[in-house]
Parts: sequence; C-alpha cells; structure tokens
Amino acid sequence: MTTTDKKVRILCVEDDSQMRSFLHAQLKARNFQVQTVRDGAQAIDLAAIFEPQLVLLDLSLPTLDGLTFLRRLREWSGA
Repeated sequence: MTTTDKKVRILCVEDDSQMRSFLHAQLKARNFQVQTVRDGAQAIDLAAIFEPQLVLLDLSLPTLDGLTFLRRLREWSGA
C-alpha cells in the first residue's frame, strides 16, 4: 500500500447511537477508516491503539466528558 492509498483514520466519539451510526456510515462511504465509541473513557483507550488523525468529538459525554478527553489525549499524544 502506498502513501496515497492509506485511508485517513477518524475516531468518532458520540454518545447518541443514531448520530454515531450516521457519522460512521457517512465517513465510511467517503472512504475514511472510522472507529466509533460512545464515551470519553472508551475513546482514550481506543485512541492509544487506533492512533486517529482526526477526532470528531461530542463535548457532553458520559463517563468522561469531551474536554477532559482532550486534556488526557494531549498529555501523551503530542496533539
């Protein structure tokens, strides 16, 4: 696979299941590599493995809110 063939990795963090499904379907249809989770705690765990290039983030999330997620992500990711 060449550099131009690689898909952009997007992590979608959304607690509303319908919105999460909609975003996943739309992004996949546009040839992005997408992972979705429903809360900030799951997002932190997945971000370490998936290494997203872009995060679509709902700020009002259960378990770990979006702003706290961002702070924690920036502690170790270099973002």
